[in-house]
Amino acid sequence: MVQRIQLQNRARAWSWGLVVGVLMSIAPAGGRDPAQQRCPDAARGYTATVLQRAAGPASGPVLSRGTNTSTLEFAFNTAWFPGNGEEVGEGLVVRVQDNEKFPWWGVTGAVAVVPLKVDSSSTANESSVVVESVVLRAGRLTSNSVVWPGVAPPPKLPPSVCPPGSAACHASLWGAIDPRISYRAATKTYYLGWDNCSQFCTYRQTQLSTTTNPLDPSLWVHHGPVLGDTNSWRDQTGSHQASTAGAAFLFREGDKAGHLAIVATGSLRFPQWEQVLMLARSTDTLRWNTVTCTVTQDNRCCNDTSVAAREPSSTVPCKDVNCCSPTPVCADVDAGRCQDAGAATAGVGRTVLVAPRPGCWDHGGICAGPPPLPLSNGHLLYVYNHDSHDGKNSTSGRCAPGWVILDRDDPTKVIARASRPLISGCNCSGVPPGQGSGCLGCGEPWDVEGQTPEVVFVDGLRPLGDDVFVVTYGAADTAVGAAVFKIHVPLTSD
Repeated sequence: MVQRIQLQNRARAWSWGLVVGVLMSIAPAGGRDPAQQRCPDAARGYTATVLQRAAGPASGPVLSRGTNTSTLEFAFNTAWFPGNGEEVGEGLVVRVQDNEKFPWWGVTGAVAVVPLKVDSSSTANESSVVVESVVLRAGRLTSNSVVWPGVAPPPKLPPSVCPPGSAACHASLWGAIDPRISYRAATKTYYLGWDNCSQFCTYRQTQLSTTTNPLDPSLWVHHGPVLGDTNSWRDQTGSHQASTAGAAFLFREGDKAGHLAIVATGSLRFPQWEQVLMLARSTDTLRWNTVTCTVTQDNRCCNDTSVAAREPSSTVPCKDVNCCSPTPVCADVDAGRCQDAGAATAGVGRTVLVAPRPGCWDHGGICAGPPPLPLSNGHLLYVYNHDSHDGKNSTSGRCAPGWVILDRDDPTKVIARASRPLISGCNCSGVPPGQGSGCLGCGEPWDVEGQTPEVVFVDGLRPLGDDVFVVTYGAADTAVGAAVFKIHVPLTSD
């Protein structure tokens, strides 16, 4: 068994190089809510150890304009895809934004694809402990890296119509954001879930595009929204499909139940934000339908149980995994009544994989992460994201990843959930000595400072072997970071 130890980051030869005007103010960490550090231990013996906090060149970010690895203003949420064993190598799909050069992308931005090389080295110290160092080296990110996956790009409006920073311009256009990509080995096809985000993201809908080579822009095919059951699942106006915000696909060859998708969507309380991760299935991998359930007093999701969501000490029962969430049009979850009987059926809900935990660090919105990957015992690791919508008071910053273990035989079942975030973008500086930061982990400089401070948002998960993985993430909505960690599987797990 190879023993790995946590690496100390080398002195960083890295400069921020950002225009001061785009930086948002960063609040001291001293006012964070300590109650959020109390979280139930449901990990069932699984633990995570961060081995290397910064896995970019020179122990810095993987991509950023400040390190001259990108010519675009911002590069952040990033998915990883494997090679196909033949002519296609591994790479990254990156959310990019450039309000200076490409204002017609709006505040949402576009997606870009670059090749990736992962370097690793091992050395043994005096105690014969093997220390490994991993470095992710991505191709340089430029405007030529941008792809519109099977769709037409937004119109290139002149500065007279669409000046940089124009709110009116941004509100009228759309962009492609937050990619998650899955590889189906049986057909050597890549499936990209990405969000078509318009009107300052007041309505998001996750799209599906496929290709046999992500690096060739001409091969992308757009298949429309991920969810095809638009007649059954409407928003509170009853006019269109409920907002979705990201999807990760798990292909189950030979499974009679079909392939599985984990889709972020709104809840009864917040229909237009990412709040819960629901399940969808497909037999052909192109048309996906929501997995339904019957809402009862015992299986309601915490975020849809209004009393429990507001008051963590409430005795109102609710579940944070494997629960049932009412349709967004339901007006009263307890009574099971709906506003429009034609848009939804009373008592019928969506099967939810992961929901927020009241009073915990991940009490806010639960957002989709990269596709699940197998562990050495056959169970699956799934990394999700949490958005507190309030970085200065959150113990994990604005956004941070958590993780769950899914059952290998039935991945719709969560068998373990960590009590702490995997890593955090929390700002630990500026706190008086002896008072503590109140942070559940400290962010790197590129996580803490940027256009959205204190953000670590994971969209990529790459296996390294021996239950060791590297995550690629958006850092402060400004740069791309990477970190290496190990999942320790309990000896008693089957």
